[in-house]
Amino acid sequence: MEAVFVLFTKLLLALGLSFSDRVDTLGVFYCISGFLGLTAIVLIMFVLFVALRQFIHNFKLKRSYDYKIGKMLSDIIDSNTEE
Repeated sequence: MEAVFVLFTKLLLALGLSFSDRVDTLGVFYCISGFLGLTAIVLIMFVLFVALRQFIHNFKLKRSYDYKIGKMLSDIIDSNTEE
């Protein structure tokens, strides 16, 4: 845990920020982990939304192909029975 803290403080120092006694480091870690968790949840929801939309599109497309094939076969049968 101390190594993570050291890396984090070096990162903040590189960005121009520094820790003082007034800054609650645990609060900073909670804030960053909460932000990353929220970002992950939003990303997962977006991926699931796109997958569901693609599934619905493919289902409608398959159903329309089945309808077209069935109509084509019934037209062929009807034209053969007329002759």
